[in-house]
Amino acid sequence: MPIAQLLDMLRQLAPSMQAIILEDDDGASPPKLVWPPSRTQLRQLERRAGMDALACLTILLRYAVAEGDEIAFHLSLVVSRSAHCMRLGAATKFRRSYL
Repeated sequence: MPIAQLLDMLRQLAPSMQAIILEDDDGASPPKLVWPPSRTQLRQLERRAGMDALACLTILLRYAVAEGDEIAFHLSLVVSRSAHCMRLGAATKFRRSYL
């Protein structure tokens, strides 16, 4: 996957997601991807537990797999935990609405 395509996908996400994963040096040039993402960045994305965070993690996973990067395995675990947290949150909201 070309980096330009990856950046286009990431720019469609919420600004809070972009602030975590994209680095804006001077404001004049386009933001650059922080690669590989640090554990802190991945934790920040995982804690958001929203659709944009899950989309961001999935895009990063796709890029890592395409590049053959060894961080792909760790990203896959973060994506699965994030998806699981979203399911738990949705189930809790559903349960509360009927109580």
